[in-house]
Amino acid sequence: MAKKLVNVSFVMPVLNEANYLAIAVESVFNQQCPGESELVIALGPSKDNTDEVAKRLKAKYGTRLQIVKNPRGITPAALNLAIKKAKHEVIVRVDAHSELSPDYTKLAVELLNKTGAANVGGMMVAKGTTDFQRAVAYGYNNRIGLGGGAFHVGGEAGPVETVYLGGFRAEGLKELGGFSETWVRGQDWELNQRNRSSGKVVWFDPRLQVGYF
Repeated sequence: MAKKLVNVSFVMPVLNEANYLAIAVESVFNQQCPGESELVIALGPSKDNTDEVAKRLKAKYGTRLQIVKNPRGITPAALNLAIKKAKHEVIVRVDAHSELSPDYTKLAVELLNKTGAANVGGMMVAKGTTDFQRAVAYGYNNRIGLGGGAFHVGGEAGPVETVYLGGFRAEGLKELGGFSETWVRGQDWELNQRNRSSGKVVWFDPRLQVGYF
């Protein structure tokens, strides 16, 4: 019987995110986790005061928040650096423009254990803070505005081609060699394609929701 997954490392690529970083980090540390947890931030060469915000957050959270430098500044390189630093058996990817629903991580770990999937994820729910942003978010969250992908508009739980962000088995990520750094965009889809090509399952559940600003 496979060892039950319990402990979680969150990984977050960060570049020019001074206005959103604190919200995203608070979202992570408000998560319900079944075991120990940590957050690893991969800092790119930002042009705003992101580094100063990150230092203040590090002082607040201590050893639960780790910081690595990402000199290339691209997302897949940041993810791979953070994954290499991470110490736990579950990797949950988060973005600095994202806010996890309160039970996201608890449910993701439950689903990894229940389904045996390599990656479990759910829906990207666009949000806004101004009237214009909320109008754009409304269009982004429906089939007419963006098409019919389950991770945008919902659907039945089960195996899919890809999901938004997600919770991964750390061992499986390492076996695949992490994210491809030749894919500056679409690296989630490419990784999930490799997962499925190797016979592993990518699992969607609409209850796993991530707000995106």
